Amino acid sequence: LAGVYKEMGAIAKSIETNLKAKDIYENADTSKLPAPQIRQLNGLKATLYNSIAGNYLSMKEYEVAGEYYQLAYDDMMRNEDYLSAGIILMNLGELQYRQEQYESALSTYAKAQVLLEQDHRKVPRQMWLMEVNVGNTALAIGDFEKALLMFEAALEKFQNPKDNQGLVLSYTGLGNLYLKLEDYTAANDYCQKAFA
Repeated sequence: LAGVYKEMGAIAKSIETNLKAKDIYENADTSKLPAPQIRQLNGLKATLYNSIAGNYLSMKEYEVAGEYYQLAYDDMMRNEDYLSAGIILMNLGELQYRQEQYESALSTYAKAQVLLEQDHRKVPRQMWLMEVNVGNTALAIGDFEKALLMFEAALEKFQNPKDNQGLVLSYTGLGNLYLKLEDYTAANDYCQKAFA
């Protein structure tokens, strides 16, 4: 239900609904549950925290968002769910990026990458999105060479199999890079590809 409210753009209502769910999770009597169900409950609770953090992030309530990302991360690590923990760290890195804490963001992305690589399920798309995130952060600190490497690596991967969202992010990153480099022809070319 909170997700529906978010899709409708009713972020405050989404948060209110999520906080009701949080109360239910946190007050649930788990004393008689077997270990696998407790683990599942912890995973669901962490997913909820991640959603709450995302809502606060969209409202630019960065401090609260960071607290919820940390709660989500802690629960996923307790569950030894490294893939989910890595994704949550990617979200935290985005939060740090938005706060212009670029060095912290790069450090967080590096930790996320380690977690994603050690999870047996390996979701390559998350790794490719990480390259875009690192590229954007490198661009923000003026490391154009690293930004170019990251955007081009992501672009190549998102082309096969074709992933339109990933392509848009990669092309936009390259467009922004060439704009900073004042190569307006290349910047326009990549932005047109992103638009298409």
